Amino acid sequence: MRELFEETGIRAFPGEISLEWTLTTDSMLRDFYTVHKDVGLDRLVLQSTEVCAAKWVTFDRLEEMAANGQTTRTVAKWLANRGDDLRQRVREISSGIGDLDKAE
Repeated sequence: MRELFEETGIRAFPGEISLEWTLTTDSMLRDFYTVHKDVGLDRLVLQSTEVCAAKWVTFDRLEEMAANGQTTRTVAKWLANRGDDLRQRVREISSGIGDLDKAE
């Protein structure tokens, strides 16, 4: 939660964040989370040394971006390994806080 705030300006609390997947290799451990919060892009404060850009996209658009090399390799790998699970989570989340598929 601290890193999320430092890099984006988004304040999230324990009930708004879910650990979705952990990627481990010989040299690293990365946890992937979803944040369940309605935040406008105009409220983001990006840390320039960590974040180059931000935008909200639909899940379908995220998959297209990954397939076209427009995301990091890690995000593409995450989608390849857990895309179906994450798509279901997006559906569950959107039923509780609005239609997330109306993003870009």
